[in-house]
Amino acid sequence: MQLGRTPTTALWSALFGILLLLGVGLGVSACSKEEPKKEEAEQPAQESPAEPVATPAVRPPVNKDAKPMKTVQAVRPQETVEEPGQVDEPVNTAQAHKDTAAQGSALNIAAALEKSDIREAVGYLGLLEEATIVGQPENKQYGVTRWSSEGKNEFGFGLQVWKPGSSNTAVKRFDDLYAQSMGGEQTKDVGDSSFRTEHHDLRSIVFLDRRRSLVASLTCDKSLCTFDQLVELSRRVKRRL
Repeated sequence: MQLGRTPTTALWSALFGILLLLGVGLGVSACSKEEPKKEEAEQPAQESPAEPVATPAVRPPVNKDAKPMKTVQAVRPQETVEEPGQVDEPVNTAQAHKDTAAQGSALNIAAALEKSDIREAVGYLGLLEEATIVGQPENKQYGVTRWSSEGKNEFGFGLQVWKPGSSNTAVKRFDDLYAQSMGGEQTKDVGDSSFRTEHHDLRSIVFLDRRRSLVASLTCDKSLCTFDQLVELSRRVKRRL
């Protein structure tokens, strides 16, 4: 005899089937949701670009024999402090000749040739400055005076006088100067005897004064005076010697 299902048993069977279906569906759904995550987890992580690594500075090899460098400080130039009385002053050679003559150690002829004589006899109106003549040193028997002109390479006007002490020695001195002139022209322009000479763009007149026992030589640049003007200037000088 078959036993029939009771309503209660049938109801439980139906509920069990429904629950079974729901469980399967939920499992499938859960699996489907977990699969993408698994795939994402399985994908390798993208590597970020590596940062540049700083290269450590390499120190040069140490030379044990090298001496340590010294720090040199700039040295300021020392200022020269001049003490009173130590400053060099320019020497006025013309004034030195005047002082020497005034002391009696040289023949003083400064007053024999003045600026006014040059301007009146020659007509020169340019600058005139006291100067000296290089050569024989001055002494009691020999003196010089000179006025330099403004020209850069000009001599100007110069006077030399010899007073050897006697008339005879004066004549001998005049003859020696004439022999040294190498072609001087003898004249009677000034004094007892005289001669003219030209050398190196200079004109000179040399004359002898027996009574005063002296010989004088007056010189100027060719560009500054003629022989006639030099003769006039020599006559002025003779009157003052």
